[in-house]
Amino acid sequence: NGILALGAVSAVLVVAFKGDTSALIPLYAVGVFTGFTLSQAGMVRHHLRLREPRYRLRITINVLGAIATFIVLLVVVVAVWALSRSSGPAPSAPSAEPAGDPAGEAAVGGGDVERRATAELADSLTGALNRVQAECVASYVIDDLGLDALVDAGFFADDGHFRDPDLADEPEIKESLTHAAQSCVG
Repeated sequence: NGILALGAVSAVLVVAFKGDTSALIPLYAVGVFTGFTLSQAGMVRHHLRLREPRYRLRITINVLGAIATFIVLLVVVVAVWALSRSSGPAPSAPSAEPAGDPAGEAAVGGGDVERRATAELADSLTGALNRVQAECVASYVIDDLGLDALVDAGFFADDGHFRDPDLADEPEIKESLTHAAQSCVG
């Protein structure tokens, strides 16, 4: 019964997170460190109840373990909460000179089209990168090559919708993506 319940909860989580396993990793970390903290605290209780020889040393070790795993749990929870609440713009990687017009708006339709293109490219990268990294890479590539050039290459439609093309014939775009990933991810 426990295995069936675990399988059902796992299936619900996969559906709720739309199959994005990278979004499930923080949840996994919270579960792991919660389990570690509870097991260490349980061992403290066990040693207090039985009072075996050298129980004070064992209690000290388990208290330190419970404190350490609880601190890690708090760090993970705060980091996940902070990342989920970040709504500011993604950090933009510097480029030598952005392509496109000086106002930062592509000739194919202006700032709204460029924002849509950036958002859709970031959405397509979110499975491999976290959201902030994906937005950084998308901004970098569009600033580096210019939306007009990316539309001409078939990377985006005129209205800024991402087409998810095969990049085998586009070495300039692949190179820009590589530089963006190195700059935005590490």
